[in-house]
Amino acid sequence: MKKRFLAVAFLLFCFPAVAQLQPAVETYGTSALTELTLIPWDFRPIDSSATFGWYANTGIPTSIYESPGSGTNTYVAPLHLPAGAVVSTVELHACDTTASSALYWYLVIQPKSGASASYTLLGSTGVSATPGCQLFTFPLNAPITIDNHQNFYYTYLAFGESGLALLFSSGRVGYKLQVSPPPGTATFADVPTTHLFFQYVEALAAAGITSGCGGGNFCPDAALTRGQMAVFLAKALGLHWAP
Repeated sequence: MKKRFLAVAFLLFCFPAVAQLQPAVETYGTSALTELTLIPWDFRPIDSSATFGWYANTGIPTSIYESPGSGTNTYVAPLHLPAGAVVSTVELHACDTTASSALYWYLVIQPKSGASASYTLLGSTGVSATPGCQLFTFPLNAPITIDNHQNFYYTYLAFGESGLALLFSSGRVGYKLQVSPPPGTATFADVPTTHLFFQYVEALAAAGITSGCGGGNFCPDAALTRGQMAVFLAKALGLHWAP
C-alpha cells in the first residue's frame, strides 16, 4: 500500500497536469446534465419557398439568417433525444441588433396518432431589445419528458425579419436521464413493490439485463459472481465481439 501511495505521489509531483484531467462537471449518469447542441447545419427551410443565408466570418458558415425575399421565416431541425430524458434547460447563442423584431425558438411535439402538434416557445432574443451577440438562457416552465414511442420532436427558428440583424449560431438543449418508473406488479417474488430496490430491479428486468436467479426470484441479497457481473454489464452496455 505504501509503495502504491508513493507511486501516485511521484506521478502527481512530476506531472501536475494529470490531476486536472478529470472534468469539473460529470457528464454521465442520471444526476448529470447532458447537452445536445444544434448548429446551423442541422436546420433547413420549412418549405421550398424559403431560403436562408450563411454568415461566414471565419471562412466557414458559423450562423444562418433569413434571406431577403424569402417566402417564410421558419427553419426546422429534428430533436433526437433518448426516451425518458427530462429536458430542463435551453440555451440559444444568437445575435440580435434590431429593436423592431426578434429571433424565436420553438419546440414542437407531434403525436404519432395524428393529433394536432403542440408548440412551446422556448425563448426569444426580445423584440424591443438589442442585446447583440450573446448566449441566452431560458428557464422552462415545466420539465419535458421525452416519449419517442408516442411523439415526434423537432425544433424550429422563426426570424422576425430578414438580413444580418438576426443571426442564429447554435442552440443547446440540456437533459437528464432517468430510471423508468416502477410497474404496478412485481416481476420477482422476492422483490415486492414495497422493496427498497423494486424500481431498479424492475428496470433491469424490463431492459432484458437480468432474468433473475431462477424459480421466479431475483435473489437481491445473494452475492454476485464475476461471471454474473459480466452478463449484467455486457447486456446493459450492448457489448459484442466481432471478427
